[in-house]
Amino acid sequence: MSTSVIWQLAAQYLAERVALGELSKATIPTVKWTLRDFAGFVADVDPAELEQRHVEGYLASINVARSTQRQRFCQLRQFCRWLVRRQHVAVDPMAGLKAPRQPRAVPRAYRAEVVDRLVSACPDARARLIVLLEVQEGLRACEVARAEVGDIDYAEHTILVRGKGSRERILPLSSQTWEALEDYLADRPLRSGPLIRSKNEPWKGISPEHVAHLVQGWLRAAGTRGGGHRLRHTMATTLLREKGADVRDVQLALGHATLTSTSIYLPFSDARRLRTLMDGRIYGPRARRCQDVKDASSPG
Repeated sequence: MSTSVIWQLAAQYLAERVALGELSKATIPTVKWTLRDFAGFVADVDPAELEQRHVEGYLASINVARSTQRQRFCQLRQFCRWLVRRQHVAVDPMAGLKAPRQPRAVPRAYRAEVVDRLVSACPDARARLIVLLEVQEGLRACEVARAEVGDIDYAEHTILVRGKGSRERILPLSSQTWEALEDYLADRPLRSGPLIRSKNEPWKGISPEHVAHLVQGWLRAAGTRGGGHRLRHTMATTLLREKGADVRDVQLALGHATLTSTSIYLPFSDARRLRTLMDGRIYGPRARRCQDVKDASSPG
């Protein structure tokens, strides 16, 4: 219930974290949804009587993907710790609970022909620039939305990217992306402000959600089901498979804070190296024949 005491405390918690700058604009709605849903589940339970069984019951009741369940667990854990710090509860109801384990799936990339169709399906220069920033430079939707005209270095052909956690990185723009950028700016000369502008309100930028919505629509127009974030996976796996990049190069390009996040791409990096290490070993009759040929060809 949105009028419950727990929801009122959750609203205070959200306001405090937003004021401290601890929640991004993209994170606020998801945390708010989780806390509202939890407050509705526990109904009129007094915060002082909140127990582990309430949290366990809520987590067992939600039918969502493992990743979402883990996300909600972490959001509730932060809230419960806040309740303890503010002395609304004496004992943390989540103390001792472990977050659901989430198997790390190997990221899926689009095939080259799919990306070709996507770029061809882009209706204009703005669309091509958005797509190429994601698939060539590996930008997230939020990073595309945050990009400003002043982030472009026209001499070096680079872009300053503002990533998660206020981390910044400088990335080179590929020749194809640079060409799309020039075409885009030729249509609408811009001196400052957001790089990607709204068509209906050209003085304003667009939200990360709108970027994702647009790319998804262009993918459907190209005859492919999927989302734009997979373009980022495509960039990373292409660097590893076709360019022979080191995984640390990929970490830098993607803007990951630690190598742990980039490790999901290691199967693409390790496969080539393992093939080299594992190939050439021969067993059985063929191995004996190979050894006989080797002995016969050796001098003496």
